[in-house]
Amino acid sequence: MNSRIAVFGCGALGSKVVMHLARSGQTNLTLIDPDQISPHNLVRHALFGEDEGENKATALAERIKKIYPYETLKIYSGPSFKDGLIDKKETFDKYNWVLDFTASDAFFNKLAIVKSMDERNIGSASISDFGNLGVLYKEGENRNPRIDDLQVYLYSLSAHDKKVSDWLQREQLAINGNNITVRVGVGCNSETTVLSDDKISSHASYFSGVLKREMMASSKDGKIYLSRIVEAQDYTIETQVISVKTFRVLSALNDPNWTVRFKDGIVEQIDQVCSKAGRNETGGVFIGICNYKTKTIYVTGCISAPIDSKADATHFIRGHEGLPDEIGEIKNNSGADWLYW
Repeated sequence: MNSRIAVFGCGALGSKVVMHLARSGQTNLTLIDPDQISPHNLVRHALFGEDEGENKATALAERIKKIYPYETLKIYSGPSFKDGLIDKKETFDKYNWVLDFTASDAFFNKLAIVKSMDERNIGSASISDFGNLGVLYKEGENRNPRIDDLQVYLYSLSAHDKKVSDWLQREQLAINGNNITVRVGVGCNSETTVLSDDKISSHASYFSGVLKREMMASSKDGKIYLSRIVEAQDYTIETQVISVKTFRVLSALNDPNWTVRFKDGIVEQIDQVCSKAGRNETGGVFIGICNYKTKTIYVTGCISAPIDSKADATHFIRGHEGLPDEIGEIKNNSGADWLYW
């Protein structure tokens, strides 16, 4: 593994994954994090008390150098790239991988659409569900599916996957109940985050193993790697790998800044509905998510025209019989926070 890796986010999860990679010999690293080590970080961070007050990325780089005292390591660190460099293609020419452990929605959105990394392998990982769920998105070949496609795909599984549905509903309850203990995307720099070190270490060890394998032979499909901790009578850990095919991407005609991204199989499903309708007009309902910040519409499913719809060769009037119940069930399964139609 001689790939150079850019790592954004050296908090609890990022620091542990980085240390796993470094101890396995992967030291061609550029570490980026704007935060300093605070006392409350130490219960779950790879760094120690003597690093308090230091920049997380810089302190982590120094720790790695001490592991290899007789070698000259090409490891760089700092609070950020200089202004504008992240948008320049030449910034990432020497990198094979870009990893995101920032737990930042804003950076996730930026990483999804930035063009400077189009030829890089990209992964993004975070911890959710009160520390019991670790999620790693690994993009597909040529950045399709992207990390945002993979996130939406995972949410869409709530329609038939009870574990995903229960997770999203718990997150929605936490948001509605103003529970500030743990929320999706909260990083270790938050003093309200209560996560045990063993949970973070469990997810980090799985993710580092996955990444090392991907760095040796990257899969062409997008991948979602899940690690779940189940705190029942017995404490158990389970993992799951989901392969995701490329999304069909269309640019909006009225505003090319907007794109529509169709999950694999959706366009074919629409074609079948149109073929069945024959010469008559037809229509249904798209299920998905709209991200106004990235100007992206994701279509993850569609509902055929209700049976009380009226159509002929020149017009179509969509009915509503059964539609509210079907949409309501999808919204309920997804936690109601992710769904647009």
